[in-house]
Amino acid sequence: MNRRAIALTCDTAYLLPSLVCAEQARAHAPGVVKTVVFVADLQLPSAALTRIFEETGVEVIPAPPETYARLAATPAFQFAPTQDARSDPFRRNHLSTASLLRLALADLIDQEVGQILYLDGDMQVTASLAPLFEHPLAAGRVLAARDWNAFHATPGMPGSARELAALSQLGLTDQTALDYINTGMLLADRAAWADFGPAALAYYNAHPPSCRYYDQCALNAVLSGRVDFVSQRFNFLRFYLPLPVYRELDPAIIHYCYRPKPWDGPIAPWGKAAFAPYQTMARRLAELGIPWVRRPLWERLAHDVRARTHRPFKDQVYRDRLQALIRAG
Repeated sequence: MNRRAIALTCDTAYLLPSLVCAEQARAHAPGVVKTVVFVADLQLPSAALTRIFEETGVEVIPAPPETYARLAATPAFQFAPTQDARSDPFRRNHLSTASLLRLALADLIDQEVGQILYLDGDMQVTASLAPLFEHPLAAGRVLAARDWNAFHATPGMPGSARELAALSQLGLTDQTALDYINTGMLLADRAAWADFGPAALAYYNAHPPSCRYYDQCALNAVLSGRVDFVSQRFNFLRFYLPLPVYRELDPAIIHYCYRPKPWDGPIAPWGKAAFAPYQTMARRLAELGIPWVRRPLWERLAHDVRARTHRPFKDQVYRDRLQALIRAG
């Protein structure tokens, strides 16, 4: 039997939202042997970790010092910041400690685990994940969903030539660029993780200027041709929330990429429903002092106003084309 685990990686600032995602995922993935969050800079005492597990069923594990030290010694993490960030080939605040830990999941997760589902901590899981685990995934292959950039590289979409040119820097062709994935959800066996994780880190170290989306670009470069594609239901980007296709697909995983985040407040277009799980988690674990890091109030208000007044999909032709691509996955 293939023993399966759900894994997230984060730093302490992301622990609260990561726990929300992990607990939701665990509830929607019966049969998974463990759900774990690896934390790069964890300073909570063991009693607090026990309390979290008792409350949520999620294991919170500090990154092993030897693993963290090995990853942090790579060029991707060791560079001298300059006054002009654009002149730096590496940007530490983007290739984060959590990103480094994700690339080492095969070393971090228990050896008994044969298949690993990785999720970003800025996701919410609202329906069964069984279709992911039931997918007949061959050894060495990865299950993932196409990204916004793949859709916008499609001929006929606004800026497609520019997008194709950018993705070509990763060695992608006009055709393989259309398969560019969002790496917030990745499912693969341990052997595959052990292969593509280190390969992606090596690629990033060697080609930082090509990786405009950092480790996601590096993963796309090394995973090209090895991906089985899943419906956008399982990695539905928050940009698509205002579109009718949101209700049509009824997403199982909503990915609140970029900022602000749903834990920042009941901001449009997600509102109170997506904000409430973080309020609830904070109350349940209040005595542990887990930080709840939110954007400044002025930024939250500004985004809320803009979201309620701005209409990014007012072009009917563009909106219909984008929705067709989302439906097709």
